[in-house]
Amino acid sequence: MTFSQQPRVYARHNLVSDPDRFYTQFIPSNGHTQLAAIADLWDNSIDAGAKDIGVQLKSTLSTGDIEEYLFWDDGEGMDEDTLVNSFIFCGEDTNRTRSTQSLGKYGIGGTSAAITLARERTTLTSTREGKLLYGSQDMSRSGKQATQLLTRTPTADERTIYEEFCPDGHGTVIILTRLRKSIADSVKRTGPLKDRILKNLGQMFRHYMFDKDIDFSVVVSRPPSSKSYSLEPKDPLYRHKPAKVLNQYMEYIDHDTGKITLRFVELDLSVFPDDKKKYSEQGLYWVRNGREIAIGSFQTGIWQTHGSVNSGRVEISWDASLDEEMGLQSTKNKVAPSQSIVDKIDELVKPFRRALASRNKNRPAIPPKKNTLAKQQSAFTKRLQAAAPSIGYTKITGPIIPKSKKSVGVTGASYKIPQFSLESHPHNNKHVWADFNASGVMKIVINENHDFIIENYIEGSPETQKALRTEWAAFHKETGEYYGSRDFSVVKSYLEKQAQTLTQIWRFV
Repeated sequence: MTFSQQPRVYARHNLVSDPDRFYTQFIPSNGHTQLAAIADLWDNSIDAGAKDIGVQLKSTLSTGDIEEYLFWDDGEGMDEDTLVNSFIFCGEDTNRTRSTQSLGKYGIGGTSAAITLARERTTLTSTREGKLLYGSQDMSRSGKQATQLLTRTPTADERTIYEEFCPDGHGTVIILTRLRKSIADSVKRTGPLKDRILKNLGQMFRHYMFDKDIDFSVVVSRPPSSKSYSLEPKDPLYRHKPAKVLNQYMEYIDHDTGKITLRFVELDLSVFPDDKKKYSEQGLYWVRNGREIAIGSFQTGIWQTHGSVNSGRVEISWDASLDEEMGLQSTKNKVAPSQSIVDKIDELVKPFRRALASRNKNRPAIPPKKNTLAKQQSAFTKRLQAAAPSIGYTKITGPIIPKSKKSVGVTGASYKIPQFSLESHPHNNKHVWADFNASGVMKIVINENHDFIIENYIEGSPETQKALRTEWAAFHKETGEYYGSRDFSVVKSYLEKQAQTLTQIWRFV
């Protein structure tokens, strides 16, 4: 049976978002953190050709809570059409010929970032040959009023503000007020936020400071004073400090229409102070068009944090032509690369990790640390000997041993206390075991080539070193009944079993 009757149209509906929910719920929860929002606004400044970029954190409160953000740059500025479009979330792409080297992607980053940080936004902008323009949106107003953009001639005070931050007569100033209090990962006070910007964005934009000679600043304004801080490039791969690098090389991956560049770096951790040998800094650095997007392997499983590869860094770079395959998020603070790209990167990273692990495993402790540890081991043994009677160690049988020339005949009894020896055994997978001499005295052998020992004993704190010596001495105490009957094979078997168990646990946690 054939039906020729056309379907009847009952109604057509205009699908318009609720402005209140759009501005107060949807965009602020879209994934921008406080730092990511600031970085996104700086991306726009870089794309505008700016060389002087900054943010002012303003507070008049005794607590120092931020009341206003002021962003500025000396870029090309905006004409009237571009200014209006900059306030529209997912507006017309005025840069249809966007370069693959551009930091922008969807044309929504700056708008989304501003809305995430604040409910009111004012923009002052001028091109090199144009006049100063003013635009303002108050998203705290209700209904359709929140979507209205006010443009007018700037006041004398507004012109003064613009000229203070853009003295060359071109560029953009964005003022954000009525700040949101519940931004993800936010810091509310001027001082702590300034510190986070200097630390994190100094690393994120390091290539632009090194290679493009762009200056970034943070100004903290708390009347009656105002202080400016310059970002310093922080490079976790130490590209400009060769004395800290043992080895480095480049690899390239051709993938569809784009190329991925991998920079492999092995640092010389012996020249770093202990507080700079952070496990969180080993691994992968994802960099798009010179701007760091993320750190770590995420769900890819390419890099697992481990002590044996703590000296390794891999910077993975690509341009906008591979954004879709890299799974770049609209907020530009996350990546989710395709399995095809993960496999290609993993194929190059695996041999690098193996080489690092092999070299670190066969790298003995440096002599000064060995000498320090030997003194600590000797002092520990003396304290153990003094405490031996009260903790039940076995007394050595035999003639009375004089304690000194002045105390001949006084019992100088000693106990079967284990000795400690830090030795190099690169081909032994165990981290500690026990040996016995002919007199039945135990020697606890500590393998300085094992990653557990390197991290927790050689590079450990005095507290962790003491804790490990205590644990190993406790193994000896637990076998006292066998040790007393000279059944060394049982003692050795027990100790090695315990050490093997700890080694296995260490490998998998």
